[in-house]
Amino acid sequence: MNNTNIYQDKLDYFESINTGPLKIDLIQIKKAYADQRNDQSLAIKILSIVGAVMAFIAFLIFLYAANLFESKEGLLIGGIVLLTGSLILNKLTDKIFFDSISVCMFLLAFFMLGVSTDQLGLSFSSMALLIAVLAISCIFITRSYILNFAAVLIAVWGIFASMVDRIPEEYLFILIIPLGLLSVFFLLNEAKLLHFSEGMAARYLPLRTAFTLAFIGSLVATAAGSLFFTEITFKIVCSGIFIVLTIVILFNLLKNQDYRSDSFRYLTLAIIAISLSLTSVSPAISGSLLIGLICFQVNYKTGYILALAGFLYCLGQFYYDLSISLLWKSVIMMASGALYLLIYLLNNKKLKNHENI
Repeated sequence: MNNTNIYQDKLDYFESINTGPLKIDLIQIKKAYADQRNDQSLAIKILSIVGAVMAFIAFLIFLYAANLFESKEGLLIGGIVLLTGSLILNKLTDKIFFDSISVCMFLLAFFMLGVSTDQLGLSFSSMALLIAVLAISCIFITRSYILNFAAVLIAVWGIFASMVDRIPEEYLFILIIPLGLLSVFFLLNEAKLLHFSEGMAARYLPLRTAFTLAFIGSLVATAAGSLFFTEITFKIVCSGIFIVLTIVILFNLLKNQDYRSDSFRYLTLAIIAISLSLTSVSPAISGSLLIGLICFQVNYKTGYILALAGFLYCLGQFYYDLSISLLWKSVIMMASGALYLLIYLLNNKKLKNHENI
């Protein structure tokens, strides 16, 4: 909000409707409004990240052309210097231009550290785990939106990459479960997390966005490939958890709408549960639907759009991978579409009848 006086109108309103005295920390409120990073729109932050990534790629080309990748000690020292410099620069200023520079230095630091540790003889999984631990440590140091966002994505990648050589491929689906639960927790507990500590209040938005994006990205990455010719036990376990959570979220959404009868609610939930159970070999479908519903419930539009795009892709991939004829695929798709269209029409009819009353 550009108008720094607007919070006074809100305070006056809350005082008018409250019967008792309100304890308000005006100093902290003014400090929050004075923070320029809170005024940066999501589009500006995205452009900043894109610019930083482009600068990162350009600098990598320069390092490669100068044959600087051959010195493992130089890469290690350079990575430490760049990482320290990015954190210090981010502490000294909150301008968007310097934010972009700090992100570029941040990404370069992790890349150089990763290459140097690989040249020092560490295995890929050990190097990825070290990168993940370092990224998590940076989250506790900086409060920058962009740096926290990048650090979470790097940490998630590092954890997943460190497990590639350690566990069988089918076990990777189990790793999606804690990531999904963490995303659900951040989406549903905004108020509690914002009041947990001052540091969490400053980091909540980038963490929420990063966990949501990382979870949807992991679902999309696992959506492709054969559905039935690999081990499906862990896929079904993963889907089962997401389906149960989806039904719980839907139940709460339907419970808050009094114009629907109990029989209509339970019938709708039963149809959705059966439909999702038929896609249990693809946890990406139920997972993206779960995140989409929660984002809709908490009015998080960015997450809702990302989840919708992921859901459509995962559903299309599931349709493509089914080992049945194209005719039966079309029949199933048309029948399911007609069924949900009927539910939508019945719901609209009940809503209009309720409004007329």
